[in-house]
Amino acid sequence: MPRVPYVPEDTPGPIADEIRVRRGGRGLSPLDTMLLNAPPIAEGWSKLLGAIRTKSTLEDDLREIIILRVAARNKASFEWVQHEPVARAAGLTTEQLARVGAVTASISGEGEGQLSSIQAAALQLADSMTVNVHFQDAEFDALRLAFVAQGDEEAVVSRKMVEAVATCAAYNMVSRFLVALDVDDRADVSCPVPSL
Repeated sequence: MPRVPYVPEDTPGPIADEIRVRRGGRGLSPLDTMLLNAPPIAEGWSKLLGAIRTKSTLEDDLREIIILRVAARNKASFEWVQHEPVARAAGLTTEQLARVGAVTASISGEGEGQLSSIQAAALQLADSMTVNVHFQDAEFDALRLAFVAQGDEEAVVSRKMVEAVATCAAYNMVSRFLVALDVDDRADVSCPVPSL
């Protein structure tokens, strides 16, 4: 049960309206109606997460791999449920999603769900930032060099690295908020990770 009551979905005001516009036809989510208990926080949250989701140059599959790995690591079922369809739309297969959600399995293993080298590097970045906070230069460089290998210019690589780190940091914030306040009654619900 949520630890703080939701505001009504028809809550008026410019901040709620701005979030509705960003969400489109979906309307406010349980996360939004929880955040709107603190309108300035809801406003800043919406701008930050909106920029990460819609203004980033980071490839969609990499963004969603990072988000889903954070969700799996932090046991944030609501986050997983919201982003699995987005990940599928970005081209991730059921087998790859199973690999992303299997936090005890090898990242770079071969076989079903094998990730490309750049996808595995994004997954490693999410693991290191989420579990250890600090991560090794070699882990950082693996993703950076994967961007270079695909032909990205240095300024583009720098931007994508900042976007990848910001995505991971922001979705760690999201997952911790969701779980701490039991948004959508999912704090004790396992992430519905597909199995191989």
